[in-house]
Amino acid sequence: MAYEDIYKQTPAGEFEIKTIPAGKLLSTKSQGTYFSSDNNLFMRLFKYIQTEEIPMTVPVEADINPGTMRFHVSPENVKQLKATKDVEVIERAAQTVAALGIRGSYSQSNYEEARRQLEEWLNRNPDYEASGKPYMTYWNSPMRLFFLRHSEVHIPVKKRTTPIKELAMNKLTDDEKYVILEKGTERPYSGKYNDEFSRGVYVCRQCGAPLYRSDDKFKTDCGWPGFDDELPGAIKRVTDPDGTRTEIMCAKCGGHLGHVFTGETLTPKSTRHCVNSISMSFEPVNSEKLDRAIFAGGCFWGVEYWMKKIPGVLLVTSGYTGGSKAYPTYEDVCSGQTGHAEAVEVIYDRKQVDYETLAKRFLEIHDPTQHNHQGPDYGDQYRSAIFYLNDEQKKTAEKLIKILKDSGTNAVTEIAPAARFWPAEEYHQDYYNRKNSAPYCHFYVKRFKDNTLR
Repeated sequence: MAYEDIYKQTPAGEFEIKTIPAGKLLSTKSQGTYFSSDNNLFMRLFKYIQTEEIPMTVPVEADINPGTMRFHVSPENVKQLKATKDVEVIERAAQTVAALGIRGSYSQSNYEEARRQLEEWLNRNPDYEASGKPYMTYWNSPMRLFFLRHSEVHIPVKKRTTPIKELAMNKLTDDEKYVILEKGTERPYSGKYNDEFSRGVYVCRQCGAPLYRSDDKFKTDCGWPGFDDELPGAIKRVTDPDGTRTEIMCAKCGGHLGHVFTGETLTPKSTRHCVNSISMSFEPVNSEKLDRAIFAGGCFWGVEYWMKKIPGVLLVTSGYTGGSKAYPTYEDVCSGQTGHAEAVEVIYDRKQVDYETLAKRFLEIHDPTQHNHQGPDYGDQYRSAIFYLNDEQKKTAEKLIKILKDSGTNAVTEIAPAARFWPAEEYHQDYYNRKNSAPYCHFYVKRFKDNTLR
């Protein structure tokens, strides 16, 4: 089947502002979400254009919730089209959108990840701000090989009326400017972090935004530091002009980091972020600036929701820890055979909040008296636990548990040394904020007299 293009694609991995032309569209809606009803929506519209003898056009647009699909009608085929029980005919004015191109399967997880990246990019755009909800566009048949499919996330925009906050930037040396601003590359084996494997967090040298955790760093023998994962929302990907490689940049300030490669099978994630040491700074655990904390208290969605509300918390990641299996999946952990707990990793600014405040909040937003379950969720993966990264965290946790027990709260919270933290799948991250809902089994209950944090 031949398709007619209504407007040009945004290249995969690239962000841009573009104008969608005015025109007539065919629209159909479902009661559920798009990802539960996309085939039915498509067939309604396809049947309509066959009946009316209208050529198929691309892209196809889709709202996610409620599930809605739209076909553009090409200008030369506009005629007196009539609405039916299932299909509405609408006129739409030209609109300006922020767009991010995607290469790969038409999955919900790919949509959610691209939407998050586009929203973060738009939040930093000095000229435009969102004026509508995100939606998807699809350019290829689902029968096409998944790695050849092109799609995009669009967000309607308008000229910005709210100024964005000026980023505080660190002063760079000439060598740092060459790599970070001019997209140069430091000589192999010359970087100071090539053989650094201490526990901590790698941050952007230019703006200080957290980029990578030490747990995701591995020895590459290529001359530059390598990571097989990134902190959520930390990295922006852009295809090089020659189309052969994918550049990685700090999502906050746009500073050049290096390139990302996939399919090398160097780790089970088969991803290698090849990063210039000079583009980063390393903050070891318990440094003067940043620190990490790991808590488990039932479903990680609810714990993440509450921990993110604490001033001074920079990043909260849902994941798994405390078990035996490397690179566990959600299905692995739910089997109860790995020993992992659903947990969250908190990265925080020590100048704004301390570990004891975080631990108190954790013990007040879940029920520490419930053994191997939390609310309706049962299994040792839902156990209450504090995984300490140093003796200071261990002593603080022991002190707080003693306070609870002395006050009559029979806390069963496990206190254990931290093992490697494995980030959960993308669809688990920032769950309640994305769904615009609230936890069903995590509530704030004041348990410490001196805790003024709500």
